[in-house]
Formats: sequence, structure tokens, C-alpha cells
Amino acid sequence: MLVRKTRFLPSANNLSSMLGARWLERRREVALRRALGAPQRDVILLVLRECIVLTAAGGVGGLVTAHAGLRALLAFLPADLPRLEEVAMDGSVLAAAAGVTLVCGVSCALAPAWQARRADPMETIKMDNAAARRQGTGPGTLVALEVAFGTGLLIVAGLLLGSFLRG
Repeated sequence: MLVRKTRFLPSANNLSSMLGARWLERRREVALRRALGAPQRDVILLVLRECIVLTAAGGVGGLVTAHAGLRALLAFLPADLPRLEEVAMDGSVLAAAAGVTLVCGVSCALAPAWQARRADPMETIKMDNAAARRQGTGPGTLVALEVAFGTGLLIVAGLLLGSFLRG
């Protein structure tokens, strides 16, 4: 149960890192939009829309991969396996995947949207690329979190495998 709940954490962290780096590179564009008079609401909606579209594409790709993997697994399993006909992707799986995708997309878009909202347009436009990268939201922290989540996931998987082999 714990393994199922924690396997999304590294991928969510990867998504957050990718989207954060993407918006760090587009910082000047957002500052230029703000300097030309775009309301904060439009800038925040731009960030949210783009992040949600990217995560939705990833969610659909994950569902297609899971469906193909399920079909391949069912093809290799013996036909006399009990309750084999009950193994399928139903509406609850699709709803859970859609919910996780939406929550992940919105939560990963919050930090770039917050930065875009509070950044001073003139200072950002004047800033060179090296200074913009140094002023990021701590990519080292995200890497440390990803390593911690990965290590925890490996420990949980190892404990699960050990209990499976003992009993």
C-alpha cells in the first residue's frame, strides 16, 4: 500500500523540477508581458494552463503505457490463474489517474506562477541569464528531495521484498 502511494513522488518531483526550469528560462518573456501591461491574472493563467496541459499529456501517456503493459502482462500470464478476467483498468483507475494528474499539474504550477506574479518586470528584463539562474527557487533542494524520496522508495521496496521472500 505504501509503495503504491509513494511511487508518484519522484515523478512529481521531476515534473516540478522540469517546469520550474522551463519557467526560469522564460522569465524574461513573462517580465516583458508584465512590462507591456499584461495583468497578473493573465500571467498566472498562462503558467497554469501550460503546466496543466503538459501534465495532462503526461497523464494520458501514462494511461496508454499502463494499458499496453496490462495487455502484455495478461498475455503472458497462465489462463488458469484465478480471477484473471477481473484484472482491468476501470473507471476508478481512470478517475484516480485524472485526479493525481490534475493535483500534480496545479501543485507544480504554483511555484512558477507565484514567481511570475511577484517578479519585478524591469529588474528581470535587465538581469542577465547567469544571474537569473542563480536567483532560482533552490534546484538543489528539489534534487535533495528527489534523492530522499528515491531512497525511501528503495527502502520500502526492499522491506516489502524481504517480507515476501520470508512468508
